Amino acid sequence: MKKSVVSVSMVAAVGMLVMQGCAQPAPVNSVLNEKECSALNKKIVQTENFINEITSMDQSHVEEYVSAVPRTEITTSTNKVRVLKDARMRKAALEAEFKNSGCKKEK
Repeated sequence: MKKSVVSVSMVAAVGMLVMQGCAQPAPVNSVLNEKECSALNKKIVQTENFINEITSMDQSHVEEYVSAVPRTEITTSTNKVRVLKDARMRKAALEAEFKNSGCKKEK
């Protein structure tokens, strides 16, 4: 008897949250102005350049480069594989933000 009462109340609580929209993330479709779009595009280009630089280096140079020029917004690792993975994830996040923001791609 207790199990059925608990499960019914749980289903009701979840149903209320879904109906109120509390269980769903808010949409991010905010339109940025031209200056913000340009700054976001610049971050994407910088991340692409960083990925290209790291790809062309061997492991020992990557450790030295990341230690000398920290890119904490991209990664905190000095391992080449991890640095590239973090950089690609950062680029994908920036591109998704760019796409959702309503910015137009520059030619």
